[in-house]
Amino acid sequence: MNALLSKIIIYSEHDISEDSFQKAEKIMKRIDPNDVPFIALSLQNGRAPIWSDDSHFLMQNAVKVFSTKELMKRL
Repeated sequence: MNALLSKIIIYSEHDISEDSFQKAEKIMKRIDPNDVPFIALSLQNGRAPIWSDDSHFLMQNAVKVFSTKELMKRL
């Protein structure tokens, strides 16, 4: 668990650049606008993968999304 927690960075909404937010809005506005901040942070951080079981994320292809099941297979 410590190995996992050492890789987690917590961001606030204030850490999201306007450019990343606008790009994410274009990607997610018709899928799920509530997911825009997550896509924006991923884009801002070199398209960092997202860990989520939210199926809305799978409807976009800008960012890699891993489900819990996929991550467990990798461990």
